[in-house]
Amino acid sequence: MASSVYCCKFIPTWSSNDHVLIIDDLRSNALAGVGFVAPLVMVMTMVQLSTPPLFIGVASALTISARTLGGTVGYAIAEVIYTNLSNKKIPDSIGKQPGCVAFLPPF
Repeated sequence: MASSVYCCKFIPTWSSNDHVLIIDDLRSNALAGVGFVAPLVMVMTMVQLSTPPLFIGVASALTISARTLGGTVGYAIAEVIYTNLSNKKIPDSIGKQPGCVAFLPPF
């Protein structure tokens, strides 16, 4: 059963300091990108240097598969946590908006 929102208007605001926030977000994303790539390169290098030449392909594929599986499980857990948090916080935030007449939660 889905939620229903009636007669709510959201007024977007733009302040003079928003460009600073956008630049900070870009810096954070760049730093996160380096943080995701560096461990992968180090792990793949360690795996390939410590494996006999005959098994380098198998070891590399197994390493990437394990990393992908771990990322999938981690993403599923994070999605459940974020969904539960947003299901609690979004209805309260919508109800506090000016001009909101009614909000019917799904439960």
